[in-house]
Amino acid sequence: MHKLIPLDAQDEWKSALTGIKHTFAHTWEHCFAMHLTTGLKTFLYHYEKNGTRIVCPICEREFSGYTDIVKPFGIAGFVGNGECPDFSNHWNTFVLDRGYVCGYLGLNPVFDLSHLFDPSEISHYNNIFLMDLRLPLRDIVSGMSENRRRQVNNGSLKDITFVYDKHVLAKFFLEHYESYMQRQGAAAFYFLTRDTLRHMIGLDNVLLTGIRQNGKIMAATMMTYTEDLGDGMFYIAAPDSRNFSALLIWEGIKRLKSLGVPAKNLGGGRPGSGFADFKRRFGGRVYPLKSLRQIYRPEIYKKLCALSNVDVTDKSGFFPAYRQ
Repeated sequence: MHKLIPLDAQDEWKSALTGIKHTFAHTWEHCFAMHLTTGLKTFLYHYEKNGTRIVCPICEREFSGYTDIVKPFGIAGFVGNGECPDFSNHWNTFVLDRGYVCGYLGLNPVFDLSHLFDPSEISHYNNIFLMDLRLPLRDIVSGMSENRRRQVNNGSLKDITFVYDKHVLAKFFLEHYESYMQRQGAAAFYFLTRDTLRHMIGLDNVLLTGIRQNGKIMAATMMTYTEDLGDGMFYIAAPDSRNFSALLIWEGIKRLKSLGVPAKNLGGGRPGSGFADFKRRFGGRVYPLKSLRQIYRPEIYKKLCALSNVDVTDKSGFFPAYRQ
């Protein structure tokens, strides 16, 4: 009924995803790439009963001799091929049998199974914006804000060309990724190693798109995709670059559409933030991005919070609290 598929079982991992709508963040390729940065034990949790299957990537972490679980980098979460009303009971049995203290996991906003869990354990912390790529391009453009339509239809940018060559763009990404994240004040989990970036760049389902201006690469994006969904991963720019993000997102939308990908996740932004407003202007549908914050062994959780001198009752901020 329950199984943890490790990274050294690549074929089994891929087989478990067959017949289930999923994102690239669910795949072995993505999770292996993130493992190259974190070094954490990483698995695909797999549940099966009466033909219903539910999967979710998880990572195990040690803290003072105990183990908790966390989602890998990216938007993955629980996805499945059907309904299982009593799944949360089976999940609770599994995590207790494994001896986990608590878990911080994603809930996929597009292929949503959040209704299977206790609402009190779910936190809405962000939004994502999803573009329907099944629409004709003219309809996609017409759904954008006036300013965004002007940007994507701008015919005056004669001094730029789009670049798709991975060999050229890989060099740009590796040279500029870390410094760009530093300039943006990115959270620690965005600082991926070069091994992770190299692995991602080399994958078939990863697209790089760049802009060359006056003979120099100025900015680039990385996108990932499956047959079910495309995801915008990173935008990287040189220090002296103007903002080409809107043009690169639009070029990415066209590339994914040409591959038959039905939708693109533009990424997230906290409600009211500049990031959210920037993505909202593309006209995509808003989906709530939620996390699952569960405590499986309350006494151990309390003990670890006491060791870290943090408030055991606070689940609204950093979770688990003892890892602040």
